Amino acid sequence: MAYQSKVEVLQAEEWYDKAFKEYKKLHQYIKEFDKDLWQRFIPNDLEWFTVLDLWWWDGRTSNYFQWKSVAEYQIIDISENMMSGCKNWIKTTKHDLDYWIPVKDNYANITLCFFTLLYISDPDSFFRETYRTLKEDGVFLLFHHIERKFYEYKIWKERFKIENYVHNYKQVEKALDYNFFKFKVLEIVDKWNLIGKLYVCTK
Repeated sequence: MAYQSKVEVLQAEEWYDKAFKEYKKLHQYIKEFDKDLWQRFIPNDLEWFTVLDLWWWDGRTSNYFQWKSVAEYQIIDISENMMSGCKNWIKTTKHDLDYWIPVKDNYANITLCFFTLLYISDPDSFFRETYRTLKEDGVFLLFHHIERKFYEYKIWKERFKIENYVHNYKQVEKALDYNFFKFKVLEIVDKWNLIGKLYVCTK
């Protein structure tokens, strides 16, 4: 019988510090989840807008805003390495979003949050913080899909899994409602299968 080595389960920060160079290769794969539907809910005139990007995916979302004349684009990510490729017009903050969001009240016109809930242990506390930091007329765009197991990744000859948390859609919607968000839901379907939901949230 062949010996199967145990696959190491990494915390999110450890994983992204190791894998940051691989993420440019995943842009198209990640795009297949949300189909860029989030762009429909971004106003045309973004001058003087502040954008808060909670957990960066190596430039996929920030590229959209590069020529939009926003006042500030801030990324908050747990991995310093993931943000190392940010262009100089982007403000970066290293921080674990599982605790709180390190910006002032009523800060963001637009808050982006794609795939982040996988690494958040308490969605209720997280949504309380996103509500606090969103402006009264702002929009919070949340994309969520459910990973029912730790997927295995390989970099060179090393194999890893990422620790994550499973929050079903009912739990997510209950937590949004509890924290006073108004929201509409767009289901993302591929070949008749539900692969994720985009939540368009306002105060």
